[in-house]
Amino acid sequence: MNERKPDWYKRAQTGPFEREPFTEADMRRIEQVVQERYSDEPKPTRLNRKPRTDAAVGAVRLTRTARISAAAALLLLAGGGVYTAVQISGCPPTQAVMSSPGGDAADPSKTKRVPPEGVSTFLLGGTTYFYDDSAARIPEWTRAVRTTEGIVWTPAPQMTGRAMMIRSMSVDDHPTTPFQLYFSDPNQQQLTEKNSFMLPGMPLQGQDSSRYGYIDNLWAVGGHVVYTTSMHVAGDSRREEEQAWIVDTRGLPTAPSPGTDMNVHPLTDFDSEGGHPLELAYDEANGLLIYTMRVPPEDGGTEGEEHLIAQQLDNGGKVFVEWYGSDIRTKADGSMSIDYKLDGVTHTAKRLSP
Repeated sequence: MNERKPDWYKRAQTGPFEREPFTEADMRRIEQVVQERYSDEPKPTRLNRKPRTDAAVGAVRLTRTARISAAAALLLLAGGGVYTAVQISGCPPTQAVMSSPGGDAADPSKTKRVPPEGVSTFLLGGTTYFYDDSAARIPEWTRAVRTTEGIVWTPAPQMTGRAMMIRSMSVDDHPTTPFQLYFSDPNQQQLTEKNSFMLPGMPLQGQDSSRYGYIDNLWAVGGHVVYTTSMHVAGDSRREEEQAWIVDTRGLPTAPSPGTDMNVHPLTDFDSEGGHPLELAYDEANGLLIYTMRVPPEDGGTEGEEHLIAQQLDNGGKVFVEWYGSDIRTKADGSMSIDYKLDGVTHTAKRLSP
């Protein structure tokens, strides 16, 4: 039985589309996408004495199902924008970019996008960001945080083995592509490597072929990002050369910019399995990052011992923490807080370390 096809099908086959051939199946898919989108259904160096303590969609809807084909034709014949978004980038738009009465197009940066299925999503600052890691064996390795300046994220590397989750990895599993950090514009919901500024990463392998570099954890602290790295030994569950690092994202570009200088510093070494775990907390009100580190005797520390340090993020000044509590409180949102004392005054910080 020959089904009558809309007249715009024939015009679409000769239109200015970015991908050929443009088949009837493609046209039907466009109709389906438009119907779903526009139907009536709402859908220390030396320690400083004292740090400073400065306080740091519209939905477009059509009114009748009968207008779906017309809407699809209009969008396609205007240049195939919806088709391109669905077929080429794999990311469906949430609404068409409509012209205002004055003829100006709506600002696409203000258009909320719904992530496609099978990708990692992150709700940060009230906005959902997403990265297409559907081809990764363990998408759980994709992580993202939001500093005051933008989104810092690391895509899941390719992994050996059959594990689908981090906890299921065997001691022989390891990455086959390196861990890398990126910095993205907070106004762009889709995270992509080509549109982001590359931050430091980890080498795939260490000094020998049995050691693999990992970015283990990632936190946002004001305009900075803190992350931890380690080398994993193949065939062994141990982590070696564990370090915490800090990057100042203030003033950094959010798009590729070769030759840009970055303010990246190691914070401290630690040994999560050898009795010297990392303690890390952030006091947002006072702009202080608190962490454990070994301080040499010439800077007031005790040889072989670790001390809790409070570092002022704005100027790098450090002081010893006088007292650090053991009572970790968990809030309704799952975050943890802990008390500490400086100059006899008790403050509260958000505990970051696991």
